[in-house]
Amino acid sequence: TTFAGAALTAGSNYEYYVRAKCPDGSYSQWSGPKLFQLPLCNNACNFSFVMTDSYGDGWNGNTIDIRQKGVIIATLTGPTATDGTNPITVQVPLCSGIPYEVYWNPDGSYPTEVGLTVITPFGVTAYTKPPGTGSQDSLLFTGPTDCVPPTCPQPTALTASGATANSIQAAWTEAGTATTWEVIALPAGSPSPNTTPPTSGIITVTTNPNHVISSLSSDTNYDIYVRAVCSPTDSSYWTGPATHRTLPDYCAGDHFYDSGGATGNYSNNSNITTTICPSNPGDIVTIEFNEFNIENSYDFLTVYDGSSATGTPIGSFTGNLNGNLPGPFESSVPGGCITFVFESDGIVTAPGWDATVTCGPPPTCPRPTAVTISNITQTGAMIDWTEVGTATQWEIVIIPSGDPAPGANPPGIITTSIKPYTIPEGTLTPSTSYDVFVRAICSPTDKSNWSFRKKFTTKPVNDECSAATQAPVNDTQLCTLTTPGTVVGATASSEPNACGGTADDDVWYQFTATNVRHSIKLLNLNGSTTDLFHAVYSGTCGNLTQLYCSDPETSIAENLVVGQTYYIRV
Repeated sequence: TTFAGAALTAGSNYEYYVRAKCPDGSYSQWSGPKLFQLPLCNNACNFSFVMTDSYGDGWNGNTIDIRQKGVIIATLTGPTATDGTNPITVQVPLCSGIPYEVYWNPDGSYPTEVGLTVITPFGVTAYTKPPGTGSQDSLLFTGPTDCVPPTCPQPTALTASGATANSIQAAWTEAGTATTWEVIALPAGSPSPNTTPPTSGIITVTTNPNHVISSLSSDTNYDIYVRAVCSPTDSSYWTGPATHRTLPDYCAGDHFYDSGGATGNYSNNSNITTTICPSNPGDIVTIEFNEFNIENSYDFLTVYDGSSATGTPIGSFTGNLNGNLPGPFESSVPGGCITFVFESDGIVTAPGWDATVTCGPPPTCPRPTAVTISNITQTGAMIDWTEVGTATQWEIVIIPSGDPAPGANPPGIITTSIKPYTIPEGTLTPSTSYDVFVRAICSPTDKSNWSFRKKFTTKPVNDECSAATQAPVNDTQLCTLTTPGTVVGATASSEPNACGGTADDDVWYQFTATNVRHSIKLLNLNGSTTDLFHAVYSGTCGNLTQLYCSDPETSIAENLVVGQTYYIRV
């Protein structure tokens, strides 16, 4: 039945009721309500909305509304778990000449899995939301609705590639007959130029549908857009974005990061080669790590002296090395490069690394390299290095580990013509970490830069059984008398070890039994690990008998002989 009543508003929701008029003039009860919505228009055309889920279990309650003039034309609910990661396309009729909105509703879980692409009736991608972008309860996109084939069609197949530190190559396919285009590079995530017309940065391109966009910032993500210019008064809509990142300009100050950048973790299954070269052919490049933390024993960063992984291997590094950073690394010849190869497995990631890169002319007096520390004792050590030039005299500075690197004239300089140099006994403090720097004296007016920092730790006073620290014995069960200790700098002892733990960092204590039974406790543990073993011995150093081994920090030594000396190895 067609009923001509009051004028209704297009796109509005209504409900109607019906009742019967009986022959005797009476009426039935009303039946209803029945809901209906008037079309927003009569001249609609179908836009394609391509929905994806990166995990493959559906949108998990996420929904996206398609709206025109405040009216919800359709609600997208995404693929289902049955669809997996396959894209699902729905056609939504939109009214010509009325802008449409794509609004992401607030409900739903796992929003980072949601992906959406909008394609016009003429096959042009109007908008793309990759998984992991956008926010729930927000307007994602506003676009024009044009059901009439445009007189100036949008370019298609836009790509961005070939990045340098300050340029990106853009290329596209002309869909009509235009020979002039406009290209723009916007910081990634900027509003589309279709919705926010740009006021600057537009580049005009003629003849060939490609262009190298220059004067960009290094190590930056850009969204690239292009549109056709068919006449002075007729331009197409913008096509894009094609997103691409410029390369770092290390010599200009960009840091060398893992694939996660300054704040994120690196990716699983990485196999990335990075070659860092000086900008000027005669310069050298130096890379100094500020942080380094990758999965121990499974992920590796290998360093080569040269422009590829066929260069001379310098070292391979794994684990959390923030306490003993790799490098620094310096190219061996002017114009030379350093190459890094990073490989990660498929399970665990970590923060990765941050390194500072400097480039500059090679010094006339080259710095010593390959500083090594050996013959470490409680208060002394031997320092050696490789002389790169022809110097026969050097200066050495020894500072507490972690202190700032020495300047031009630091205090405490040791001048020597003896190589290797032995630090006299009694100079250093036991169980203490130091940093060593060496520089060459090429002439009275020409000294090298200081060598890169080399860290070492002196041994504790009780590193060996023969120097075991005397521990007092308490008369009661209260631990009023205690003996401080540390395993910092400790080395492996010659005494056989049948106890657990790692024997390369043990220290020794001794006590004289005053009872047949004594309690032994390790108290107030702190440091990189608090899981310590201790073993108790009878006998003398070089001829010890292990009585027992304890993983718990508290143990009971029984059947002791009063007056006899016993040894504790921690």
